[in-house]
Amino acid sequence: MARPRELGDGCHAGASTQGSATDRARAVAEACAPGGTPLGESRTFAGPGELRLELGAGPVCLRVIAVAEQADADLSLELFDEQGKSRSVDALPGSVALIGAKGPVCFSSEKSVIAKVGFARGGGTAVVSAHRL
Repeated sequence: MARPRELGDGCHAGASTQGSATDRARAVAEACAPGGTPLGESRTFAGPGELRLELGAGPVCLRVIAVAEQADADLSLELFDEQGKSRSVDALPGSVALIGAKGPVCFSSEKSVIAKVGFARGGGTAVVSAHRL
């Protein structure tokens, strides 16, 4: 199997393509959001989907992770603020997509954001999770 791409901050360079998407998402979260708190439950999407994330009060910095079940799939992931403005996007090829590829994305006053996951190639299911840092 192909080795996943290295992200901008290299946080999951060398991450395995073995195991379930849930297991791989957990490993990416440990590497890319160390000490982070899960922001709600992870969700599994069969194809494209969107996940509304309730941020709560105060400044919030987060990372959103999407991992395809099929290691040869190509995921895209984009994060939108309450006004519908794109705040971060990961459209690089690979079965793992990370919002905040160079570090967490921070919000000062938003109460919620929306993460949209899609497949540029391949299909199947994808696990999406968010982690507050």
